[in-house]
Parts: sequence; C-alpha cells; structure tokens
Amino acid sequence: MSNVMQSSVFFWLKMVASSVKYRLKRACAASVRSSGECRARSITKWLIQSISRLDPAIKANSEDGPITVSLGIPVSIRVNLNPGILVGQNADWWVAESTPSGVFNYYNLSAGEMVPGLAPTYQGHLFNLGATSLLNSSDLTVGTHTFYFGVDLKMNGSLDMDSIYYDSVGVNVVGP
Repeated sequence: MSNVMQSSVFFWLKMVASSVKYRLKRACAASVRSSGECRARSITKWLIQSISRLDPAIKANSEDGPITVSLGIPVSIRVNLNPGILVGQNADWWVAESTPSGVFNYYNLSAGEMVPGLAPTYQGHLFNLGATSLLNSSDLTVGTHTFYFGVDLKMNGSLDMDSIYYDSVGVNVVGP
C-alpha cells in the first residue's frame, strides 16, 4: 500500500473514531439526563446500528403507516432490507403480525402466507432485499393489526430482543 493511500486510510479511520467518540459522549449525556445513568447496552446497540446501517423496512399500501382501511379493502404488505456492512452475516428473519385478538401469525415462506404461531420466516445470510410484496389480502378482520419485519443477529430460531433490528406498521381495519 502506498504512503498516500495509508495516510488516507489512517485519516479516514481517525475521523470515524472521532465522530463515534463524540456521538457516544452525546448519547451517554442524554441517557444520564433521562435516566440518571449511562446505559452501555443502549449505546452499544446505537453504535452497531450507526456503523452497520442495518435497515429493515415494512410498508402497508406503500405507506410507513399507520393506515386505516375499510373492511374488505385490500392491504398490501411489502418489506425491504439494506444490511449495510453486515451483508453475509447469519440471522433469523422475522415477518410477523399481531392481530386484534392478540394472536400472532408469521409469514411462512414455503406456504407463501401468514400462518398461526411465531417462527422465523427465514434463517440465513443477510442480503440486500429490494421491495418485496409478501401479502395482498382483503381478508383482514376489524381492529388493529401490527405487522413487523426484522432480523435478529443470533440465528437460533428464537426471537432475541437484544439483537433484533425491526420496523413495524399498523393497519386499522374499520367495519361498515
């Protein structure tokens, strides 16, 4: 590696380290103001998110939500994922729905539909996933449905809240 390239890489790393140090101080200061202590886990999660830019997204009828639809109106659920520098890392992929009755459904990739229960939709490497339609249904019941899309970085078939990155969208279905 040439001296110029080494200097450029060193300068870039120094700038990143300086920015991270500044942001950690600000995050810790805000945490101390609100809770009286600096929460290391929250700061660590913020740091990983900032560096990795892991960005799952879910939309209902092309909206970030929440949305309200009348009974019988079709609802389309689309997901996309930008794994940032974590591309290739193993993870549990989750697509779930919390129904008005309190039951959870998950998207079964083999069946191509939401089914009762809670299980990973997919287990495997993170990759760039463009906008992908998973559900287009007019059969949602009256009430509030919350749809979730996330990945947790512990590929073990369990929902690990300490390592999950997710997005959600609410769909309120109103009756006649």
